[in-house]
Amino acid sequence: MDNMIIMRSDMAGIQDTKTFLHEHLDIRNLGTLKYFLGIEFACYSGEIVINQRKYVLDLLHEMGLLGCKPNVSSIESRPNF
Repeated sequence: MDNMIIMRSDMAGIQDTKTFLHEHLDIRNLGTLKYFLGIEFACYSGEIVINQRKYVLDLLHEMGLLGCKPNVSSIESRPNF
């Protein structure tokens, strides 16, 4: 299965693109993008926010580390010359 994400700044442009593709290809609309390739997508106040929280939680669960607590460690920093 091939996937395509259509992103534009205007909804009319998105609809025009989907109409064109539908006329030339056998496509189906999966709706608003929420999760793709381990990345979560959300739209707030017209801005797109992406994160990998679900991916990390799934990975921690798979490795049996979901209940682990973070550990703080300091690293000596030095300027990059």
